[in-house]
Amino acid sequence: MQKNIALNFDVLALFDAVMAEVEPDLMRKNIDTLSMKYKGETPEQKTSRSSRYAAAYAEWKKRLKQIVALWKKEVLKYRDDVIAKAKIQSEKDDETELQNLDSAIQAL
Repeated sequence: MQKNIALNFDVLALFDAVMAEVEPDLMRKNIDTLSMKYKGETPEQKTSRSSRYAAAYAEWKKRLKQIVALWKKEVLKYRDDVIAKAKIQSEKDDETELQNLDSAIQAL
């Protein structure tokens, strides 16, 4: 059974970090304050704000895709580096074993 390591990552913090740049109103800490902040807005202002929020969510989604693509690239590079190092170490170990075997044969 595969363990879900993503559970150890704070996705809500990621949401807020991106949204802080895109539209701070939509950060988790600000959601409950919006009704007071915009209490006296006109219907036109409310429509404008709703459009702004829709654009913010679209931008957030775009940035999230970029972040995930970057992380994937970094993880795959790390994997490739680990495999390359393991291969080098394995080759060194094999060479040592061959030298030991050769020495043992020469000693006969």
